[in-house]
Amino acid sequence: MAHLQCLHVGIFLVYGPLDFTPNRDCLRILGDFKVMHSLTLLLLYNPDIGNYRYLMHDMTRLPDVTCLSLTVMSNGHCFGASSFHILGLCTGVRKLALNYFEAQTPCPSSCICDQPTHWKSEKLVLDRLQEVEISELSGTEHERNFVQRLFSWATALKKMTVSFHHSITESKAKGLCQMLRSFSTSELYMEFYVHRCLVGKVLYVPED
Repeated sequence: MAHLQCLHVGIFLVYGPLDFTPNRDCLRILGDFKVMHSLTLLLLYNPDIGNYRYLMHDMTRLPDVTCLSLTVMSNGHCFGASSFHILGLCTGVRKLALNYFEAQTPCPSSCICDQPTHWKSEKLVLDRLQEVEISELSGTEHERNFVQRLFSWATALKKMTVSFHHSITESKAKGLCQMLRSFSTSELYMEFYVHRCLVGKVLYVPED
């Protein structure tokens, strides 16, 4: 399949049993390609991960991709380390789409999902990344922490598009817009979208 340009490899379980078959199949597919224009990955966290092994270290390489779509079904867990791991294998990416599906209830403070913590301080250079799209942002602490780090890694970022979760009120959307702008530079062009009943997703322009 020398001319394949778009690849969706399905679900990769972040915490699970050793030699998890779906993860092994996913890695086998990824290993067949050196270059890929568009790659779609889905990271899944089980609600209870206490007795499982962290599996991201099994993923040691990804194709050289131009556009990366990363969906995170975190079930309330911290997803910073796993997302950092993916981006560290795709440092040449030019366009990044992040899709979040957070649980309403966060995991316990004693949960192991915040390990390893190196992503909070380790430097990552994404100097080719020019455009980021974030979907279903609800403003959880995990999301805020990761997006803030993303701004520091993406030194050449030109455009960011953010679509808020349908539960976000206008007042909360305004606060999230202010927070995101405080992370960014004045040169970055930002667009925000909110959900309206009977209309769907519409452009949101917060009042200064």
